Amino acid sequence: MSGNKLKSLLRQNFRSDTAKSPLYKLLHRALDQEHKTKVLRSILSRHMAPQFEVASVRGNKLTIHAKNASWATRLRFDTPRLLNQLRELQEFSQIQEIRIRSVSSLEASPTEQSVSKKMAMPISEPLDELADRTEQGALKRALRNLARHGRRNTTTTDPQE
Repeated sequence: MSGNKLKSLLRQNFRSDTAKSPLYKLLHRALDQEHKTKVLRSILSRHMAPQFEVASVRGNKLTIHAKNASWATRLRFDTPRLLNQLRELQEFSQIQEIRIRSVSSLEASPTEQSVSKKMAMPISEPLDELADRTEQGALKRALRNLARHGRRNTTTTDPQE
């Protein structure tokens, strides 16, 4: 549910007794979680941000859900920096521990399917470009071999072309 829909539900017939209702509490919690997710994503790099969302903040523990185990691992390596940046913000000033959980689903989202299709495309061009910029001979040769291997595999194993 989007934030605008939640906000409009909260504004409808708002009375002091409504603030104590389970629906109000649930909607308020969802809005708070959405806000904290936006704050978290603003700290992360552009390509990492969509892969994570705030699951909960309980006491001094922040739980973050990652789209898959790979993204969770990447964020775990960056946890000390992330923790320092989050502590500077009012919403996360009390955080002492960050837990990262992988919540990959069985069915890929349309975005993930799109990324998978892009990954299936030949990656030899970026590898060749990287090899051109590399000064080390052994690394340059390895990158060129990898690019050549990628071109060979994509041209010989794709049954649709």
